Amino acid sequence: MNWINENAGVIILVAAIIIFVLLGLCVWLLFYLKNRIAVQRLFFLGFYSASIDTGKRYADFTVGNKTLQTIGVAEIGVMNGKVAFNLTELYREKASLPPDAKLMVGQRSSITMRLTVDELKKLVVTKNGEKRVGTLRMYVVDLSGTLYRGRVGAIRKLLRETLAEEKKPAQSIDTSAERPAPEEKEGGAEE
Repeated sequence: MNWINENAGVIILVAAIIIFVLLGLCVWLLFYLKNRIAVQRLFFLGFYSASIDTGKRYADFTVGNKTLQTIGVAEIGVMNGKVAFNLTELYREKASLPPDAKLMVGQRSSITMRLTVDELKKLVVTKNGEKRVGTLRMYVVDLSGTLYRGRVGAIRKLLRETLAEEKKPAQSIDTSAERPAPEEKEGGAEE
């Protein structure tokens, strides 16, 4: 018992070191599991782009994989508000893939899809005769059924500009009606 009393400081120091090591191990394990299970593994980019040569506008969509595992894609698309537009077949067609090809996003890589303005107009929702563009989100459903979503705000801007250009009527310039000249006041300048 005397030995414990004489070496109490050393015993407490060793116990504290063991507790801190176990605490560090628990924190590491927590972050490791969070990154493996809870964090969204895909990221989304949407660009409003224009061709340098022709000036034509288009939308570029990118789905990237942040993990070290290949992710199989069951469905890829865009949501306009709460309405989903499945673009899986269009992606296969643009990528020259057969209709039954499995879509995969490789580890630390991405897949890209380009939509023309005409293709982008098909993403507009018509409600009560009015064309609407809500919050645009790109989405991917992987083979396990997990839904991943990300906003693509720049594409929304392109779509809104396109709809605004369609609504604008052709303005004609009427040169026959000129503005009347300002009236001159009677009397001259004071001397």
